[in-house]
Amino acid sequence: MNWRMNGAPDWGIGAYEAFASTLEAPAEHLVRIAAPHAGERAIDLGCGSGNATMPLAAAGAQVTAIDPSLRLLGIATERARQAGHRITSAVARAESLPLPDGDADLVISNFGVIFANDPPAAFAEVLRVLARGGRFVFTAWKPTGPIADVSRLMRAATIGDSGPLQHVEPAVVAWHDPETFEHLVPGGLGVIVVHESAADFTAESAEAWVQQQAETHPLWLSAREHIADDAIWARVMTDSVEALAPGTQPDGGFVVSSPYVVIEIHPKG
Repeated sequence: MNWRMNGAPDWGIGAYEAFASTLEAPAEHLVRIAAPHAGERAIDLGCGSGNATMPLAAAGAQVTAIDPSLRLLGIATERARQAGHRITSAVARAESLPLPDGDADLVISNFGVIFANDPPAAFAEVLRVLARGGRFVFTAWKPTGPIADVSRLMRAATIGDSGPLQHVEPAVVAWHDPETFEHLVPGGLGVIVVHESAADFTAESAEAWVQQQAETHPLWLSAREHIADDAIWARVMTDSVEALAPGTQPDGGFVVSSPYVVIEIHPKG
């Protein structure tokens, strides 16, 4: 699920917040591992509707929520306000953060930065805003499981590849692999820790899950804009349901598990 198309999608389209509600458990898991301290300067990068912003603020961190979508940022800040948390926010992409050097003790990102259009630039920006001794903690999907298969066939359709599913590369950038970052950190990585986990997605059926994604998820909506041919899109929908068939339960319903990692990066210095 780490794929991206040419040009970053507009995360404000559709209703990402409906899907984001299924990612609250991974967000809480991420924040527990990040272990923010009271008063610590923390950035929630690609905050979306605020899943990680909330537990960060509840821990007493001084939170800056950042997202490229003004609409989603508004949802996150309103959630914080209703919970009595005071946060700051900014509309920005990961590749160009409106913050001075060394302004954060902690940067976290819950399945956000992995969709940056320019990963090296985004990673460099995170390193720039981290204070000495700071840490970067984020979640990334692993390219295995039924939903990763759907991601591959979706990418194949958007780039015009009509070949077999297994011939399509699983991801553009391997955010789940710590070796991806070794050459991007000046002086090399200090400490890197990888935590394995998985997230479950449920629905009434595989068909219902695919239909909801097609109607609400920004990546699916962006893909539909790229796929003008109705026949190709119909094939994407059908193939997606087929790829998700292992999640159909004998007693009814649908459950699939997607493996992910929480990666802690502690740069040298």
